[in-house]
Amino acid sequence: MNSPIDTHYAVPGKERGVQFFVRAGWILMLAGAGSFFLWASLAPLDQGIAVQGTVVVSGKRKAVQSLDGGVVSKILVSEGQSVKEGEPLFRLDQTQVEADVQSLRAQYRMAWASLARWQSERDNLDEVHFPAELIAAGQGQNPDPRLALVL
Repeated sequence: MNSPIDTHYAVPGKERGVQFFVRAGWILMLAGAGSFFLWASLAPLDQGIAVQGTVVVSGKRKAVQSLDGGVVSKILVSEGQSVKEGEPLFRLDQTQVEADVQSLRAQYRMAWASLARWQSERDNLDEVHFPAELIAAGQGQNPDPRLALVL
């Protein structure tokens, strides 16, 4: 039941080598780049216009803004009062700043204590030699409880 395929109707095809596809790729790439540059040179695009201008301060008010956030605890001037350059206008609440300083100081002391431990371990000492300043901070009038545990 196998019938042979009739091939006399088939059109013989030309086999294409690699060179044909390389040429076709280059032609497509050049045509694409050329089309882009043609579009870029002819397409109407919005352009900015350079102008001159002046900035005028309305009234003599100036906006005052702190570089760091915070809570204003006291305003030292009243509206309409003249002030001189360098004169303080307000005071910020120091509670958050003091808490941050204490936290950073505790971290510094803990790192210093760890350094003393590591140096003692490196030198094969039987006991850790903490600096006198660090011992005073752990046993002074306001001892740091975390530092006292480490010492």
